[in-house]
Amino acid sequence: MQIAAMVLFVVSAASELGGVMLIVGGIRAAKRKLDTPVPHIIDGGGAEGGHIWAPRASSGSPDTFLLEAIERQWLAVILLVIGILSGTVGNFLTL
Repeated sequence: MQIAAMVLFVVSAASELGGVMLIVGGIRAAKRKLDTPVPHIIDGGGAEGGHIWAPRASSGSPDTFLLEAIERQWLAVILLVIGILSGTVGNFLTL
């Protein structure tokens, strides 16, 4: 029974770390998307007279990016739930 508990603890740690890595990866991707400068042409000037605005002043929506990444978010949740459940079963097996 100790070997089964150890296997469950390894599965728990690996799946929880995988879920956290997916969440952190999504946060970093969103930050990159928000920090990317968006060229805008103002005052009727050409490309050479254009101005680069801060990304938050652009018309792009972070909501759109988050909706596109919903599969990654669900996978992270599933991995975290698997980790929690396998860790709980492992704890009961050590009793």
